[in-house]
Amino acid sequence: MAAKRVWRFVSVATDVREPDPAGRGVAESLGGTDTLPVDLDANALLAAIMIGVVGLGAFIYGKRQSRLPHMIAGIGLMGYPYFVTNVLLMAGIAMALLAALWLAVRLGW
Repeated sequence: MAAKRVWRFVSVATDVREPDPAGRGVAESLGGTDTLPVDLDANALLAAIMIGVVGLGAFIYGKRQSRLPHMIAGIGLMGYPYFVTNVLLMAGIAMALLAALWLAVRLGW
């Protein structure tokens, strides 16, 4: 006879540790603060999405046409916004990657 499966759901939001006697929060008791470690600027988020869409388009074009420079530039354009939060630096890197792609195509790659 086959065993019956039992599904158990665990809430991620519950903290199973003992409460701190000093009344501090979980993050403070671990030595941190209650702020996020990343900068969630709306302009940076919008720029990252737009640059990622351009990168996705370049990657898809390179994949369909078997063009390696387009695929490499597309991966670069989709990947680096995860690590850069400054909008001007993000735009500068995007222009540099697109200029490198233009140069590679111009040279016949």
